[in-house]
Amino acid sequence: MKKTLIASLLLACTFSVFAGNTPKPVERSSAHDIRHLSLEKLKAMCAGDNGEACWLAGKKYANIHSKTTDHFEAQRMFKRGCELKLASSCIDLGILYERGFIEGKTNKDAMDSYIKGCEIPNTSACYVVGKAYEDGIITDKDEIKAEQYYKKSFEIANQNLNGEDKAEALTMLGVIYLFAIGEPQDFEKAEEYFKKACDLNDAEGCANLGVMYYQAEGEFQDYDKAREYTEKACSLKYGYGCRNLGIYYFKGQAVTQDYDKAKTYYEKACDLMEESGCAYLGFMYDNGKGVAQDYAKAREYYEMACKLNDGWACRNLGLLYDNGQGVDQDYQKTKELYEKACNLNEATGCTGLGYMYDVGEGVQIDFNKALSYYTKACDLDEGRGCKSLGYLYENGDGVKQDYLKAKEYYEKSCGLNDSHGCVNLGALFALGQGVEVDYKTAKTLYEKGCEMNNATGCSNLGSLYEQGQGVEQDFKEAKDYFKKSCDLGGKIGCDGFVRLNEAGY
Repeated sequence: MKKTLIASLLLACTFSVFAGNTPKPVERSSAHDIRHLSLEKLKAMCAGDNGEACWLAGKKYANIHSKTTDHFEAQRMFKRGCELKLASSCIDLGILYERGFIEGKTNKDAMDSYIKGCEIPNTSACYVVGKAYEDGIITDKDEIKAEQYYKKSFEIANQNLNGEDKAEALTMLGVIYLFAIGEPQDFEKAEEYFKKACDLNDAEGCANLGVMYYQAEGEFQDYDKAREYTEKACSLKYGYGCRNLGIYYFKGQAVTQDYDKAKTYYEKACDLMEESGCAYLGFMYDNGKGVAQDYAKAREYYEMACKLNDGWACRNLGLLYDNGQGVDQDYQKTKELYEKACNLNEATGCTGLGYMYDVGEGVQIDFNKALSYYTKACDLDEGRGCKSLGYLYENGDGVKQDYLKAKEYYEKSCGLNDSHGCVNLGALFALGQGVEVDYKTAKTLYEKGCEMNNATGCSNLGSLYEQGQGVEQDFKEAKDYFKKSCDLGGKIGCDGFVRLNEAGY
């Protein structure tokens, strides 16, 4: 998923704060604010060549929560708005195509629409095109083109600082200085531009400023300001602002933890078509966090988010079908959802798909496909994907057995805090596979795995202490590790604990 405005801040394994994912234009106020008008009035104004009216009518038709949802009418309205040189209409037309809502339209059509918006010219549309080339999700990755479009976005933003698109220009300059996109990174300039944009009631500027204060380190971090600006973004009906407030309350960071408030803000975000707001609602119902566990509701919200191209939601929906939770178990559906997640660069979806081909879950075993999906997951820094790659090379499954490659991938996996990667790497050192036997290194790696509650890591540590390998023999210590392994469901740990217990240790 493309982050159009701000870097993600990891709050948990799944929850991150940022101002935007897909390139959704903000409804900015104009001298003649027509946002409150009915759909029929907006259509009539669109027929009179009012581009903003076309765009706003399109948004009403595109809203999946609305009784008037009609993606073909949305396409017609957005197309007309784009023809009338309203870049936000070009961008939303591209989003419609990118999400697959219009049969026969492809990611190429989405890119064409974004490029048309950039050529109007528009700073946000150019940024979206640059990000698409940088990410390589909907078009081939091309760093040179990405740089060219980012530069164009910067130039247009500077030209518009005194024009009617001033607020948008200020926000975009803030992004450019925050991420050093063609310019040296400058947090103070980014803060200055976001503040000026927010003072003009630009919701994106407010949301970005909130995240800056939230994720900053040292003297710049200010939770009170983070909450203040994020609340303003949400009050301006900006979905990412509402979603971020939901995360604050869910995690109890910047505010007192309150699941009810988290749910309320996620609902607001979801109603505003912010995909991860819907996804996080699904997560709450999936896991019974602050609500009664309800797989049917989890499925409902995951489906909404997945339709809006939230890869994490697609992957989680796939898991429901994989496990038969709230739905009939359906491996074909699981495969389709994992594929969509992986295509959206959701790394866990790639790992899940690789696993299906690795073990033959609902598909024929195909180690080449497993290797391909695990490789993509690992390239996206997903620890389990790297671990699974290492396992293929360690065992020669579909590839030539290569302990050095296995070691390389296990090291990356362990560095990404995947406990299995650490334990498997430790085993290579304990067995001398591709490396010299080194029990001390094995012990360090087993300890890391055991600290992450990996049952095998704990039982392997127990074995080292029982045998006196790399440590002084200590049956009591061995028994303690075997017990922890057993408590974590490890059969070898249980067997070791019983054995030493019967021996009187």
